[in-house]
Amino acid sequence: MVIVCLTASYAGATLTSGLVAYWPFDSDPNDYAGTNHGTFVGSPSYVEGRLGQAIALSSDGTLDYVAFDTTSDGLTGAWTAAAWVNVHRQDTGGFLDGYFGDPAEDDCYGLRFSGQFGATSNPGMTDYPTNVNAAWDGTDSQTQAYTPPLDTWMLLVFAGSDTQCELFADGVSQGTVVYAETKGTHGDSDDEEDEPMQFKLTWDRLGDIVKYSGYGDSVVDYDEVAIWDRNLTYEEIQDMWNCGQGTRLLPEMASIPRLPYPVNCAEAVDPAVILTWQAPGLEGELTYDVYMDTSDANSPAPDGQGISATSYTPVSELLPDTTYYWRVDVISLGDGGPTTSRGDVWSFTTLPATANKPNPASDTTNVARNAVLSFSAGLDSEGNPAELHELFCDPNEALVIARDPSVSKGQLTETAFDPDLEWGTQYFWVVDELYDGGAVAPGEVWNFTVANTLLWDPLPGDENDDGLVNFADLAVLAENWLMCSYINDDCP
Repeated sequence: MVIVCLTASYAGATLTSGLVAYWPFDSDPNDYAGTNHGTFVGSPSYVEGRLGQAIALSSDGTLDYVAFDTTSDGLTGAWTAAAWVNVHRQDTGGFLDGYFGDPAEDDCYGLRFSGQFGATSNPGMTDYPTNVNAAWDGTDSQTQAYTPPLDTWMLLVFAGSDTQCELFADGVSQGTVVYAETKGTHGDSDDEEDEPMQFKLTWDRLGDIVKYSGYGDSVVDYDEVAIWDRNLTYEEIQDMWNCGQGTRLLPEMASIPRLPYPVNCAEAVDPAVILTWQAPGLEGELTYDVYMDTSDANSPAPDGQGISATSYTPVSELLPDTTYYWRVDVISLGDGGPTTSRGDVWSFTTLPATANKPNPASDTTNVARNAVLSFSAGLDSEGNPAELHELFCDPNEALVIARDPSVSKGQLTETAFDPDLEWGTQYFWVVDELYDGGAVAPGEVWNFTVANTLLWDPLPGDENDDGLVNFADLAVLAENWLMCSYINDDCP
């Protein structure tokens, strides 16, 4: 899957970099990043949001939306649109919708959070000029089905470009819509000779469709709506998600560190981790105090004090399978004396005693037939990795769960195993960690499915059994030929 949000040129950028518009909806519809101020149409109301207040919009019998005083035609190239949303009724309704340039040209586009024509429970996007509707409903090879939960605040992020758009829900990718692959897939584009979908981000309205105003029956609360003229990085999306707590984009956020590593709420972190963060946008000389413990990072004395770098190695050795809380306070050394800005509290959990980080990841499909299974070893109470790993693998889930000896692959000393797999078969596997003294840490059962072969098996020329014939197979042939030439002249 192609991930468009990982834009290297913006690695380390702050969340305010490239911010075109930002509507927090705290007591007003103003744009706090630009001049795209909003006007209420109908009877929108303020409700409790994910961060402060939010705006409640409904097309259920009434028509409520926000009309923006748009100062831009829209965005092409890389862009990101995000919002915290709470869907109460899923039906077709506009998230961000509008005309690109002159409305008389009828060149309009729309994003959906709560529904899409022909797919009322899935987010989607519409290219009105070619009459193509794309949705995250699992019908495209590049997408998976995603249905927003009802009555739950969630962070949805669209990261788009001129060729595709990726959707993130609560920091997790839900797949990518590739425009060239959507022509005729979700809509009727016969009038435009089946042209491929195009998309431009526009924002004349929030919560309504400019071309078909009032269409649909959605009820959605919106909070912290924002637009960037670039793709956010994965780390920035995680910073916005902030383990479900959310992150303000207002200017005051520049006074505290952002983008922690490990990301907030990270799991299976190496106890030897070095903590890092992004410096705030403050002028002058800065130092940092780091607070860290296993409760709330509110200990009276810092673990590290007067740090000039944006990294910290914990003084005390971290324990395995333990949740740590940490925060970084900023000390600005101005002329009037030091000023302290208290940072957010982040957390992470160190590696457990059980095997973890399976590869392939559990539930992965289309796995190569020659895949090698690998995992990370669990750690004992002193942080030492398990020395032996008993691996069970078989298409029969019950045998694997029962640790039946017939499906045991032995007690491994390495954290990898090369199995003999069959095309189109689902496998279940588990690794139990064996420690000194006889302690056993039973692992979680994972699964993966091997891809179906599209050709005959074996495939002629497929020397390494990966279902492809390429230069890798030529290398195997060359090696075999050389071995025959030097060792045995009688080669086929």
